[in-house]
Amino acid sequence: MSPHPDGHNPRPTHHTDRSGGADGSGTTTGSDTSGSTADAGSPDGTAASDSSDHADPGSGVGEPQDGGSGPAGADHAGGARAGEVSARRRRSRRLRLRTSVSVGVVTLASGLLFSLSAMSARQGSLPQDAGLVGLVRHQQQTVDQMMSGNQDLQAQIDALVADSAATPAPTPTSVLQLSSVAVTGPGLTVTLTDAPSDPVPDGARPDDLVVHQQDIEDVMNALWKGGAEAMTVQGKRVNGRTVIRCIGNVILVDGARFSPPYVVSAIGDPQAMQAALSSDERIEIYLQYVARYQLGWDVDVERALRFDAVTQDPGIKFAQVEDHG
Repeated sequence: MSPHPDGHNPRPTHHTDRSGGADGSGTTTGSDTSGSTADAGSPDGTAASDSSDHADPGSGVGEPQDGGSGPAGADHAGGARAGEVSARRRRSRRLRLRTSVSVGVVTLASGLLFSLSAMSARQGSLPQDAGLVGLVRHQQQTVDQMMSGNQDLQAQIDALVADSAATPAPTPTSVLQLSSVAVTGPGLTVTLTDAPSDPVPDGARPDDLVVHQQDIEDVMNALWKGGAEAMTVQGKRVNGRTVIRCIGNVILVDGARFSPPYVVSAIGDPQAMQAALSSDERIEIYLQYVARYQLGWDVDVERALRFDAVTQDPGIKFAQVEDHG
């Protein structure tokens, strides 16, 4: 197809300032049926543009779009490309705007959720924290009260200690109290010895001729019953932990071994202790052996006896003399 004699392309364009108007100036009618059809379809050529854009590739209509030449065809192609680029840019801007808005909405929603969670956590922890603070304060008040009470008790202890230091120590009266101090006074001394073993009396057994553990304990108990205040056995001060054992013809006093004669001394009223010895039934039995087998028995009144203090802890707080009567 050859260009129009006046230089215009017979294919209508999409420009709004096309030369063809309502008065038909610039419009060319020729042998090309597509051009006349486009002009007849719409006064402004819009329908012609649409029909040319959607023309069937197999028909002869629209062929000048690819094979046409001239300035008008080039302008039309450049305008189409510019429109497509502009449309793509607009779509890209809309897409970016939509993405930015979505990101902003998500960020705002996340921040709101985090804020609500933090507020809820703080509100939930306030009662617990308040309870913990109250507990600490209560415990501190309790500690302060106990410290104040401790100071009061310490003041009372100091006052009692001062009073006890100013008050003279009481005179010991019990046996255990007296055993911790040295004592001096009148008393009795009882001496027991074994019988002669040669010749052996008729009908006597070996055990009948020696002093036994129970004989010494009978003397001690009788003296305590008679009011003895302090006592020694073989010179050892008697206290609550004194132990006497008999092994053959010897005795052990607190682990120390002694042979006869056995001496028991006691500080107290001599007459009262003598009366207690005379009235004790077990002492009467021992005196029968004294008469029959000549066991030793001697009681001496002492005007002044001295006993040293016990250095070891008595270990008990109470003792009582048994009454065998």
